[in-house]
Order: sequence, then C-alpha cells, then structure tokens
Amino acid sequence: MERLQHLVQCLKPSEVQFVRDFYRVKYKDHHHKRSKLFELLIESKVDSNAQACQVLYESKNDSAFSHLKKSLEEDLLNFILLAPTDDQNSADGSGNEIKCRRTFLQGKILLARGMKANGISLLQKTSKLAERYEFPDLNLAACDMLRKYQGISKHKYYNDTIHKAFKLFGKILKAKEINYNTGGILVNGNESNPQISGAALRKLSDRFQPEESKRAYFWYEMALIEHFIKEQNYRAANNFAQQLIEYMDLDSVLNCAVKKSQVLLKLAETYVQLGAYQQALAPAKFAMELQANNSSICSKALQLQFYAYLHQVEYTKAEAILQKALVRNDLSGTHNWAVLEAGLYFSLGNYAQVGKTLNQTNCRKDQSNCVSLRIRLLELLNILELQDYDWFEYKIDTFRKKIRTLKSTVCPRLPQIYHLLKWLMRHNYQYQHTALKQDEHLSQLHNLHWDPMGYELINFGDWLQSKAH
Repeated sequence: MERLQHLVQCLKPSEVQFVRDFYRVKYKDHHHKRSKLFELLIESKVDSNAQACQVLYESKNDSAFSHLKKSLEEDLLNFILLAPTDDQNSADGSGNEIKCRRTFLQGKILLARGMKANGISLLQKTSKLAERYEFPDLNLAACDMLRKYQGISKHKYYNDTIHKAFKLFGKILKAKEINYNTGGILVNGNESNPQISGAALRKLSDRFQPEESKRAYFWYEMALIEHFIKEQNYRAANNFAQQLIEYMDLDSVLNCAVKKSQVLLKLAETYVQLGAYQQALAPAKFAMELQANNSSICSKALQLQFYAYLHQVEYTKAEAILQKALVRNDLSGTHNWAVLEAGLYFSLGNYAQVGKTLNQTNCRKDQSNCVSLRIRLLELLNILELQDYDWFEYKIDTFRKKIRTLKSTVCPRLPQIYHLLKWLMRHNYQYQHTALKQDEHLSQLHNLHWDPMGYELINFGDWLQSKAH
C-alpha cells in the first residue's frame, strides 16, 4: 500500500486529471473499484490495506484487493508515460529526455508494424532531439536503427554519428564518475569520498570547455567546486558556483531545476562557511523552491537556512526552520535534526532541555563521525553549563577515546579543544584563569578554520571566551 501511495503522491495535477478522464470514459461509472481506490488515495482517505479493503469490499481482508492494487499501479505507470509532457524543463530536467525517448519508442513500434516512412521520420526526429539536448545514448540507439532501414548510402553518415555519440557518452560518464568520486553530488543523502587530486581536477576542468559537451562541463565544474570546498578555499568555490549558475541560466541543455538546485546548495554552503549567513539564505530557499518534492535537496536547504539563522543569532527563525523540517516526514539522510534542536536549546540557554533531546533514542542512530562528535562535544559543554563536574570527568575520557580514532587532518581543532577542556578540569573549572594561561592554545584554535556546519556546532573558542568574561 505504501508503494502505491507514494506513486499517487508523485503525480502532477495534469496527470491526476488525465487518469480521471480516462477512467470516466472507460468505465462510465465513477463507482468502479479501480477508480474509487484512486480517489481514496488522492484524497488521503485511507492509509492501510485493511482500511481500503474495508471501504471497497466491506471486509478487512479480500484476495481481490491485492489484484486491484496491482492493476491500479500498472495503470498509473502507463499513464505517466502517456500523459503529455507539457513542461520541457521539468523539475528534474527530464522533460526533453522523456519526449526524446517517447519519440524513439514510437518510431521503433511503427517500424515493427511495417510503417517504414513514418518510423524513419520519428527516429530522425529522435536523433535531432538527442543531439540538441545531449542524449548520446538515445542518438546512438536511433542511428543504429536508421542505418539498418535506410540502406547502404546512409551507412557512412550514421556510422560516423554513432562513433561521435559513443565518444560523447564516454566523456559525460567520465565527468560524472569524477564528480561522484570527488563528492560533488548528494547520492541518497550521502557524499562520496574524494579520489582525485586537486591538480588533476584543475587540469581536466581547464581543458574541458562547454562547446565539447555541456553536460560533461557541468559535472567537471561541480567536481571543482566540491574540491575547493574540501580545500577550504570557499571564496574560489563561491566564484565558480556563481559563474556556473550564470552559464546555466542562458543554456537550454543545463537550465533545469535539479541541476540548478545542486549548484545553489553549494553556493549557499560557501556563504555559510565564509560567515556570510544572510547571503546564504536566498540560494538555499531558491533551491528548495525548485525541488520542493526532493527530500534530499529540501533537507540540505533547510539545514543551510538553520545554520544561517542560528549563527547570526536569529533563534526564532532558526526554530521555525527546525519545526518545518520536523514536520516533513520525507526528510532523511545522515543529518540528525534532533542534534540541531539540542544546539538551538543550548544557544537559548535551555540546558536541561539539551540533555533530554540528546538522550532521545533517534539522536544516537546516526553513526557518522560528524554527528557523533557533535553530540559528544555538545554534551560536554552542556554538562559544564549545568556544573555537573563528576559527570564531566567521565565524559571527557570517552571524548578522548573518540578523537584518538580520528586523524588530526580531518578534525584539526579537536586536539586544541581537548587540551583546553582538560586544562579547565585540572584547574577547578576557572574559565578566566584558563583563557589567560592558555592564550596560545586559544590563538591556535582561532587560527584554524571553524566549520559552522560541522561537529563543532557551537564555536568552542567563542564559548570559552564568553565564559571567561
């Protein structure tokens, strides 16, 4: 039932109307069970098999219901293909591709039925569309059939086109592979690890121009933006992201919502890292508007807005973003919103609520280093605020064991933070004395980049100095 519900929810309004019109003509009766089940799901009047079965068959268990669900699902999948593609630059950028693939299938079916002239015409149209919008796999398939049906005189032309399409397809796949390896795209809410050197990436990007392949150019640029972010060269990443957005706005191949939203998120991220929190809000909000039904992009966009509001001390707005995220049941990924909620409580001085939030079961599920460290460090600061020093001495030891498993290059601020916390404990939790005597370590900490989106949700150096005063 859940799969069918998700399928119904993803339908566009025009597709919903298309299904209703079809059922009205086919069955002449809106009380037909297939049509009735569709309406129940559209109006969210049922949320379980038993409930739907009771409404349709007056029984909580009927063998016919499973067949009904399967029939409706098959209908909907067919309707998605049949429904007019009225938006060529659809939210996921698939409008032109769907049109191209549909034309290819129509041509192939007509050829199989002996309508040679009509079939060839549709395949030629497919080839032109595929070349215009850079779908080399479709161009290759169309030309492969055309050279079979158009005779020996056209063989050289189609052979050459196939070879060109094959090379272009390889270039696009290579660019995407490099981008995935660099960690330049969200894949199921996670980022992959870097596997290519910065020098090699710059060389590839400098050599590759959009005239060669716009899609490949996009993936190389995205990889380069991610590389600069990993190098903490946020100004360069910001400049590249802005330039790429400007180029995409003027290009019919790349100007689609899903790609633009990915670049906008990177742009917003660079602004957060540069401390330009107000400037981060616009691209994050725009990315969310473009991909309102994409849970990964919406989750990332909401996180970026939360960080921006939190770090510019707009706690009411940060709380509004948090509530918006918690209301959305489709938000998933490695990020744990409960930890962000605890960080907001800490910033508001509600230390009792911080502990309760961090002790929630779902807060411990994410085992990524970033979230695990964020929980542990926030716990330590909160325990100090509550002046539970016996518990702090136990927790500081588990914190030490955790950071020993990490490379200092990954978390360069952690050794300094641990040293300062240990000194504070040994000197009877005298903040002013610690800040005075450990001024060198504090200076070293301030010289290291603080990641406002990382494990140190609360800037430790700022927090310690505020306690010292």
